[in-house]
Amino acid sequence: AMVMTSFNTINGVPASTNKWLMRDILRGEMGFDGVLISDFAAILETVAHRSSKDAADAAKKALEAGVDIDMMTSVYAANLCRLVEEGEVDEHLIDECCLRILELKNKLGLFENPYKDADETKEKEVILCKEHRDLAREAEKEKAYSLCPEHRTLAKKAAEESFVLLKNDGVLPLDTAKKIAFVGPYTNNHEIKSSWSFTGDSKDCVTIQEAAEKVFDASRTTYAEGCPVIGNDVELIGFTETTPKKYSEEELAAMEQSALQAAKEADLVVMPMGEHYLQSGEATSRAMIDVPEIQMELFHKVLAVNPNVVVVLFNGRPLDLREISEEVKGKLSITPVDKIETVLK
Repeated sequence: AMVMTSFNTINGVPASTNKWLMRDILRGEMGFDGVLISDFAAILETVAHRSSKDAADAAKKALEAGVDIDMMTSVYAANLCRLVEEGEVDEHLIDECCLRILELKNKLGLFENPYKDADETKEKEVILCKEHRDLAREAEKEKAYSLCPEHRTLAKKAAEESFVLLKNDGVLPLDTAKKIAFVGPYTNNHEIKSSWSFTGDSKDCVTIQEAAEKVFDASRTTYAEGCPVIGNDVELIGFTETTPKKYSEEELAAMEQSALQAAKEADLVVMPMGEHYLQSGEATSRAMIDVPEIQMELFHKVLAVNPNVVVVLFNGRPLDLREISEEVKGKLSITPVDKIETVLK
């Protein structure tokens, strides 16, 4: 029903003002007749990127490209009426946009019920309800949900298929009869949402330790953080005001010592590690896509006392894992921890 323009340029022209891309290709060749919306302030950003002379020029180019909605700026509202009056913009282009938007609203039933689905009571019943959590977690359970069969099947498979087994030298699945140490900053870390999970609550996330405690014998299993996800020298800059905790040298030393002792006494070490969730996502490009240095230091020290290591990675992008891959017995890349309990079983 809707398509969003990207910030990218195609042949030197930003997508939001690219008439050839949006009218000829999207609407013409591909036959899209729905609503086209810009990304957040993407039309106005063409001015900063020197593709448009000013806001009025950007509005004219985007409208002529067939963009129906300007997201989050006043580019359309402040300029289009004047541009029509001055003869710079053909009024029928605005009529086209309005008609597509009104048709979508009609299909959604918004004329009969402008606040459709904005039900606080229903929201509390649905968000994080048991049925939906079960659907996300356990692919083998068949239940009657409101999703169509095709979507239901895809949703169930999505959780399983987001886990990527990168390496296994015969150590996986884990032998629960062995003494196992979970060592790493993601061992009992609830901060495992993605960088865009603004409405999520970390307390609703299931940590590896919480899941493992339901599967492994407590007398043969230990858990240690070992180090924080990022060192004190790393600053996170992005769409957040979160300031990671800074640790004293004494605290860091104690964390490391506890972890190395647990690793030394275990038959096998599982190391949950990876990027901080705010290191990936929009506006967080990195020149070096490796695991944070403080974790790699812990990784090598653990290997020195126990060579039988399995790494469980939390990452929002592909990482340079060559150094890790050469040393470990097994490696699993994971994002949605709701599924970890099944994986451990």
